[in-house]
Amino acid sequence: KFQKVTPYGNIKFDYTITPELSLMGRIGTFNQSYTTESQDGWTEVRNRKGSYNFSSSNNQETNADFLLTYKKGFGDFSMNLSGGGNLLYQHGSGSSIGGQNLVLPGLYTSGNVDKGSLGYGSSFYKKRVNSLYGVASLDYKNMMYLDITSRNDWSSTLPPNNRYYFYSSASLSLIVSDMLHMPSYVSLLKLRGGWAQVGKDTDPYKLTQTLAKSVWGSYTIYSVQTTMANNNLKPESVVSSEAGIDLSLFSERLGFNFTYYEVQDRDQIMNVSTPPMTGYTAANVKAGVVSNSGVEIVLHGMPVKTSPLSWDPNFVFTKDRSKLKTLPEGVSVFQFLAAQNAYNQTKVVDNIGDVCGNDLVRVQDGEYKG
Repeated sequence: KFQKVTPYGNIKFDYTITPELSLMGRIGTFNQSYTTESQDGWTEVRNRKGSYNFSSSNNQETNADFLLTYKKGFGDFSMNLSGGGNLLYQHGSGSSIGGQNLVLPGLYTSGNVDKGSLGYGSSFYKKRVNSLYGVASLDYKNMMYLDITSRNDWSSTLPPNNRYYFYSSASLSLIVSDMLHMPSYVSLLKLRGGWAQVGKDTDPYKLTQTLAKSVWGSYTIYSVQTTMANNNLKPESVVSSEAGIDLSLFSERLGFNFTYYEVQDRDQIMNVSTPPMTGYTAANVKAGVVSNSGVEIVLHGMPVKTSPLSWDPNFVFTKDRSKLKTLPEGVSVFQFLAAQNAYNQTKVVDNIGDVCGNDLVRVQDGEYKG
């Protein structure tokens, strides 16, 4: 049995203070509740005495934000300035109970599960992020556009000294076909470029050690988690830049777009394997820097355009390369996953995505050489 309930809603208001100045306020909430129940009867094949399991979870997210906007035109320029803030609050809980070996057949309750195989657990989490941000847009004669953004977040999942992180972006677009005299067959020639930095926090409860509960026979055991916590985590940072050109010809019947981009993921928070003698199997650390770069080329056209029929094919070419630039001190290889004696692991300055495996031992001499 499975049941899912997803109520949600929001309230918004807009207030015009002056013809140029306006205020928006909004609050919304989203909730997801799951209930799962599984029943297996007595059988001669598997789980001979059956099983019963019940679990439920509830997750809720609330967002409240406001935005103050000022719009003004003067001469050939127009300006749009905005500033606001956001409050994000997430919380959830879950519980489960059940096990194998039903005492009485056909009775599916947790109380009918044999005590020796009955298991249960519960969990909860809370997370809060406060934000302030600003946006400035400038337009000159509808042929030059400059956009600048900035934002500062405060996250509850990071230590107090590193809890806040600032990031910003800037982009510029030039409609060259409107700025210069161009041949009549040029519909649009646009140059664009941008730079952006984005911050990111982590999941709750990665700063301190927690206890894990388990059962051994009739004893309840609490043990330290196998992943070492880190109370000095810093926010992740992604820095990207791109430049491109858009060209449209013959009343937009033929077009060409080109984009080159670079992206760097800095201070990524990952689990890195540790020697078992430390008492842990992994540790949360700042895993280093990953660099991506690539190009995207799009060729599009409209060879057929009639009143009953039009055909506009698009041809896209992309190339992307990801490299592992740095790792924490003492770590030279990072393994993403392993399966069937194959390993997705990367060394520093190597491309991410390489798959490695063990070579076969081969007969060197004799009848079976090879």
